[in-house]
Amino acid sequence: MLQMIFIISILCLFTTYSGYIVFLYAVRLFCKKPAAKKQYFPHVSIIINAHNEAQIIRDKIENTLSLDYPSDKLEIVVSSDGSDDKTVEISKEYEFRRVKVFDYKEHKGKVHAINQSVRKTSGEIIVFTDANAMLDRKAVMLLTKNFSDDKVGCVCGRLCYKNPETNQVGENFYKRYENYLRELESQTGSILSAEGSLFSIRKSLFHEIPEAFGEDVFLVYLTVQKNKRAIFEKEAVSVEDFCISEKDQIKRRARVVSRNLVMLLKNISLLNPFLFGIYSLKLLFHKVFRWLSPFFLIAVFFTNMYLLKNYPFYVAIFVLQVLFYVLACSHMIFFYLFHKKRPLFYIPYFFAASNMGMLLGFFYFFMNRSPIKWNIAR
Repeated sequence: MLQMIFIISILCLFTTYSGYIVFLYAVRLFCKKPAAKKQYFPHVSIIINAHNEAQIIRDKIENTLSLDYPSDKLEIVVSSDGSDDKTVEISKEYEFRRVKVFDYKEHKGKVHAINQSVRKTSGEIIVFTDANAMLDRKAVMLLTKNFSDDKVGCVCGRLCYKNPETNQVGENFYKRYENYLRELESQTGSILSAEGSLFSIRKSLFHEIPEAFGEDVFLVYLTVQKNKRAIFEKEAVSVEDFCISEKDQIKRRARVVSRNLVMLLKNISLLNPFLFGIYSLKLLFHKVFRWLSPFFLIAVFFTNMYLLKNYPFYVAIFVLQVLFYVLACSHMIFFYLFHKKRPLFYIPYFFAASNMGMLLGFFYFFMNRSPIKWNIAR
């Protein structure tokens, strides 16, 4: 029995982190689905989500105004979610340059502000972006090319971090991995989640987002359920600093997992392959198995302990596990002493911390404690 639990947990972990890529490659061989892209200039409304962004909002507005897109077809909106600094005051300085400012006095969360703002926009395509995400000049033009294909309902851009240290370890490594998976998912149908810093949807598909949900996942699910494709445009780039502390990374992962669990239960039919085909398997292997990976890791570790006396193979696996967790713990000591991150220590730590966050996410989910308000990290 313990052997069976050990083997199944190992196989689930392999499927989550390696086998899923093999699965996507195999699917792509038989049903590659590129979007029929061509030059296309629909009326676009860009919504800049902002909460106390006085330090960066001027740069963001200037960046948006400089985008390479016909100005008569571009509506720029600053959506302020209860800002109590100078975000609104600074934004209103640009009203004479076709910038609209929606000032929501109460801090009710990013999703609440989005729901209110979309109603007031006039664009055929809605582009969501965060105040701290600087867009490449051609980003919007590259997004809209995909909407020339009637089957496409949602398009996500690619987020890059510009911190030199982050470019080498941890979150940036994870982000590159996730972007690569999105590219493969897009080539085989639809992605599973969008990037909050830059993504777009046809306004005709938009539906009010429940405030406990994340817009970057809910709108993707909505698009797929309406038989449209949600795809990834890797050439449409947004760039931002990565400035979340390691403690906040765990909390962020917990928050994301807890609200995504709620969303999936509300949209459980997406796991039915008879209705959604390959997309259901993607959701199972990439998301559900990923969220369950901390339980698989715990099962592997403790069953391995009981199996040590059986075969040398189990001793070797257990030693590798212990070494991995020792390296993860060593990061905290190394960082405390030298204030530097080294891949040898940080990557194991990041993996362990991410799984700790997902485990905490289940606690939030069962205790109904997932926060819905959006707070920036600076």
